[in-house]
Amino acid sequence: MAVPGKSSYCGFNISRIPPSEFEDMIIAPFVKLAVERGGINLGGNVKFRKDNGGNWTELLIPTGGSVKFSHLYTPDGRYFKEPHGGIQIFAGANTGVSPEQMENTLREFAAYCHHELGIQCNIVEQKGGGCYIATAVYGSYDCPQVWVLRRYRDNSLAQKTRGRLFIKFYYAASPVAVKLFGQSKWFNSFWRGRLDRWVSELQEKGYKDSPYYG
Repeated sequence: MAVPGKSSYCGFNISRIPPSEFEDMIIAPFVKLAVERGGINLGGNVKFRKDNGGNWTELLIPTGGSVKFSHLYTPDGRYFKEPHGGIQIFAGANTGVSPEQMENTLREFAAYCHHELGIQCNIVEQKGGGCYIATAVYGSYDCPQVWVLRRYRDNSLAQKTRGRLFIKFYYAASPVAVKLFGQSKWFNSFWRGRLDRWVSELQEKGYKDSPYYG
């Protein structure tokens, strides 16, 4: 889940990467670049979480925070469920990891993807505030469902007075709710169905699910 503090992320197309090679082609090179070029201590602590046929990998930063790799694929693991992958770095307020370190690491990784894999990485400039509840439920700030919600926030809610008031309330209340209940099964079950239906309705209205769209 997102934690209060600093965050940086990038998205990229993973359709040409076999799921069985994701760790060797993506995770291992990123960890090496983060340590050697970015000075980020990842410590080798790895968590794996699965949800509804999707999968993401989380590496913990010992001083606080985490790095998440989103890579959704089919339950049998033979191919990716979605062509979009993402890497997000979350650093708590007192981790000693600066925004410059996070951005430099992502830029180094983007260069690696371009030269070694022929994959274009899109480093996305983060706007103030993260989708805390949706990120906790879906496991990634850069997954398609959260992109739909973010586009609705920026292109609809933020354009109206009532919408801006709702956004202000949401960013005041949701971090507390996620901190208290984000790891609870009932919390994720309660929100997952509601968010899935809302995302489907927004997609029908034309809200896009990827950073590759303007």
